[in-house]
Amino acid sequence: TQLSEINGLPDSLMKWFVIGDSIQVRKIQVNASSLIELRRHPYIDFYQARAIVEFRKERGKMTGPDQLSFIEEFTDQDLIRIEPYLDFR
Repeated sequence: TQLSEINGLPDSLMKWFVIGDSIQVRKIQVNASSLIELRRHPYIDFYQARAIVEFRKERGKMTGPDQLSFIEEFTDQDLIRIEPYLDFR
């Protein structure tokens, strides 16, 4: 979870947070978002956002997260981390 990414947050505090699947995640529109909009996502850096925009210019719309694996700016760990936040419609 995102809470586990906070440096120095003791595990003992996790019992105070409720984490459930019922929370609606706001997804980013990969094929419609500008470089600036992509960059606003905390898990996408400038170089990754630029790579997505360049990919779309050269090859058209992305159809799924598997296409991000062909972009060198994305590691396997990056893909696991951001996939729940991406919408390819």
